[in-house]
Amino acid sequence: MKQIFRKNVYIQNSSPRIWQWTKISILKARISSILEPGDEDSKYFDPFIMGLIFLNVAAVVLETVDWIYLRYASLFDVFNIFSVAVFTVEYTLRVWSCTATRSSKIRSGAGSVS
Repeated sequence: MKQIFRKNVYIQNSSPRIWQWTKISILKARISSILEPGDEDSKYFDPFIMGLIFLNVAAVVLETVDWIYLRYASLFDVFNIFSVAVFTVEYTLRVWSCTATRSSKIRSGAGSVS
C-alpha cells in the first residue's frame, strides 16, 4: 500500500480510483497553500492580489473624474472585466480548496465545528 503525505494531506493509496482522488487532494492542498497568506507558496500571489485591489480602488476613484473616464472608458471597462474574472477565480478556488487540510473548520455563531 502506497502512502502519500504532502501539505497536511495523508492518503493511503490502494487502487487507481483512489489515486485520482489523491491527485485531487494534492491539488487542493497546493492551491490552498498558495491562496492562504503567510505561507512560502503564497509569496507571489499575496502581493498580486493586494496590488489588484489597490489598482481597483484607484480605478474607481479615477472613474469619478469625468474627463478621465471619457478618455479611458474602454480601458476602465477591460480592467474591470479582468479584475472581476481574477477575483471570481480566486474565490471559487478558495471555496473548492477549503477542505484540503485537516484543520479546516466551519464557523458558526455558536462556535466552530471541525
